[in-house]
Amino acid sequence: MPHRWREHCHGRLRFGRLAPLPRKARWSVRALGVLPFMEAVSRLAAHLDISMLLAKGLQIASEGVPDDQVPYAKNLTAELCSRHLIKYVRQADLSHYSALSGITFFPGRHFVTPMAVAAADLQSALALPPLPTPSGALLLNPAKLTLVRGPRRIAAGIGVEYIIDEGFTLDAIVIPQWAMAYD
Repeated sequence: MPHRWREHCHGRLRFGRLAPLPRKARWSVRALGVLPFMEAVSRLAAHLDISMLLAKGLQIASEGVPDDQVPYAKNLTAELCSRHLIKYVRQADLSHYSALSGITFFPGRHFVTPMAVAAADLQSALALPPLPTPSGALLLNPAKLTLVRGPRRIAAGIGVEYIIDEGFTLDAIVIPQWAMAYD
């Protein structure tokens, strides 16, 4: 049964509980085939990522800062609280980022984020160019990455991004060492 988020405030903390949608809303949600809070979930993920970084005292570069002027991350693993970075990958590139491809180094500049984004929200949340929407994701171990710039707010999107300046090696991809496809 579809649900909606109902907030209960307790002092400064907010606790959430799911409550059933009214009967009319249930029909319209089924007709659309989407959950009404999907975009809110991606926005919440972005908010939590930014809050985590600010709580650690990090400066987040504004979206207008050119790539080459974004400062390098000093201790990426500590900044991210040992979380992985995510590189979203398009269908045509899924086999490229695989241990099975025989490629051990992925050169060039890569844009990654710590934010998990629902597939339906990828284009708008990450402000991606008008190309096919990514259909897979790589989890990257921040301890295995070098020359990473960020964090920087995503221009015309939500959340933050990091820039891997000079590529990454296959061992930076978290096991199973290939992009995980999703629908």
